[in-house]
Amino acid sequence: MATFLSYHDLQQQGILYSEAHALQYLINVGILRPHQYCEECQTYMELKSCPTARTLFTSLRQCMAEDLLDNGVRRKIGGPGYIIEIDESKFGRRKYNRGRRVVGKWILGGYCRTTGECFLTECTNNKRDHHTLLRLIKQNVLPGTIILTDKWKGYNSLSHHGFIHLVVNHRQGFVDPLTGVHTNTCEGMWFHAKKHMRQGHGRTRVDSTAVSIALCEFVWLKKFGLTRSDSSIRQMFNRDIPQLMSRVFS
Repeated sequence: MATFLSYHDLQQQGILYSEAHALQYLINVGILRPHQYCEECQTYMELKSCPTARTLFTSLRQCMAEDLLDNGVRRKIGGPGYIIEIDESKFGRRKYNRGRRVVGKWILGGYCRTTGECFLTECTNNKRDHHTLLRLIKQNVLPGTIILTDKWKGYNSLSHHGFIHLVVNHRQGFVDPLTGVHTNTCEGMWFHAKKHMRQGHGRTRVDSTAVSIALCEFVWLKKFGLTRSDSSIRQMFNRDIPQLMSRVFS
């Protein structure tokens, strides 16, 4: 039986920061077969040199995206009685690497307290106005959901569109002293999401395609409860990655 490295060892050896190294590791531990039939070449080739290897990770990410769909449509979270915290954050870097001004993309995110599910989506045209936020929320959240937000004006009309809307004024504190409303869980999620965006690149991804892929990966990991713990990494290599591989090569 193959011995799987801990998450710390995978990081130390640089396996997680290169798709080529990750592929070779999967071959070494027996998750991938060293030879696969390539439709493009119409021959059996070594996986690490086969043209299909360059699209393997794309195929895996496509499987992840499919897991987040419901009959081909983005699966909505929440519903009557469910509580979802919603917030927006800019993903990018500080201009000239200093100050507070961030150059990047606005991302809308939501975390369901009831189920632990989440959604992350890029704001169209990098805007976070009323029309943009309302459309994205309707695409990701079911009617009747209790939505908790800050007092950003883009959320003002949620109560007129089938949602129960509660707010917290961050100028007065992170938790409303009367209602207890807060968005701390969602805001805490930004730290992990932004860290995930930098994995393997050393920088935050900024083009829309790369951002969409990274957000999909993060939501998929959250959906299946996969973390950076050693036990979770072992589960991923023993169960989740082999299942994805079987779908790619089926």
